[in-house]
Amino acid sequence: MGTARPSRILYLAGGSTGTKVYGAERSLLDLVAGMDRTRFLPCCAITQGDGPYADAIRDLGAPVVNLGLRAGGAFDLGALLATARGARDLIRVAREVGADLLHVNALKVNHHAAVAGRVLGLPVVLHLQGHVKRHAYFSRLAFAASRIVACSEAVAAPWRGMPGADRRLRVIYYGLDPAPFAFSEGRRREHRARLGLADDTFAVGVVSRLSPSKKLETLFEALRFAASADPKVKALIAGDAPPYWREYGERIKLLPKQMGIADRVAFLGYAEDIASLYSAFDAVVAPSDAEGLCRVVLEAMAAGRAVIAVRAGGPVELVDDERTGLLVPPEQPAALASAILRLARDPDLRTRLGEAAAARVASRFSLASYLRSFDDMYSELLHQPRWAVRRLRDAPSGAIGRER
Repeated sequence: MGTARPSRILYLAGGSTGTKVYGAERSLLDLVAGMDRTRFLPCCAITQGDGPYADAIRDLGAPVVNLGLRAGGAFDLGALLATARGARDLIRVAREVGADLLHVNALKVNHHAAVAGRVLGLPVVLHLQGHVKRHAYFSRLAFAASRIVACSEAVAAPWRGMPGADRRLRVIYYGLDPAPFAFSEGRRREHRARLGLADDTFAVGVVSRLSPSKKLETLFEALRFAASADPKVKALIAGDAPPYWREYGERIKLLPKQMGIADRVAFLGYAEDIASLYSAFDAVVAPSDAEGLCRVVLEAMAAGRAVIAVRAGGPVELVDDERTGLLVPPEQPAALASAILRLARDPDLRTRLGEAAAARVASRFSLASYLRSFDDMYSELLHQPRWAVRRLRDAPSGAIGRER
């Protein structure tokens, strides 16, 4: 029989032109970087344009193909034609690279992969990174996926009980290698000096895209309350607006000045080295109530930072309130301000929460576990009779190395 060739995984990575790397993107990069390449070879199709996200994939040695796919819109004749064209292009690419499995990292383009997978006889894995609506199970052809992976129980919940969903759904939490996030006083002093933070400043870190769902307005209201009680409290926001929220991003940057707290807020822009940045923060806040899981919360916990998150969605599955962090009600600035002030005034509480958080990540959210879960899933699908028979054909020689 000879040695079996590695299975070729074609990742369909969503994102408009210029997309940068945040949580959902990082989840795919972890797979591309970490899967055993003696068993699985990655190739990626970027759905809507080039940019830092595509560059990060290339840096990991995976070929990248650019596809212009229609991501959403009304369910009309135009959408059907766009789906047919997108599926046609994806079928061509899948054949060229000899794909054995399609992994979709963005629900909004799953309909293209669903059609392509059915035509080619390939298993399709749909990876859900954020909250979904029930109707999307049909409108995005999720029911056609071989497996549906949700990043949290909160994300999976709306589709529980849908026709055929329960046998397809799996919950796989993100995993982290804690080493890059390890805290030390030396790193803290270095990065606080770089940011111009005084030793007595209580630095509240926010790592987030600048978009309405992140509820930065709630944070600014909380800061107005907190700063009046403790003028040493300051928020540092690392992140920028994606192309489609650029106008909103400009408006949100003006809001602190309009609220009279401009000296309490610093916008750091997009940060490449987030792992080091966490060490400069005394606490990390995630004010959004729309998080599928919130990788930032997980990273902050790995860094041993005290975390404040909203009691809604995925963060509830990460943070054990009062033990590994603090949970506050959604869109209640006074409650958020109270939690910030509590941490600012109690360094022992910050230390206790941070240490417990880091231990929780190490024991329950490892990168090895994340990769093993996908390894097992890919193997299960590819060895099912209907897919295994198909894999007996020879892949086009050298196709995996091509790039468009």
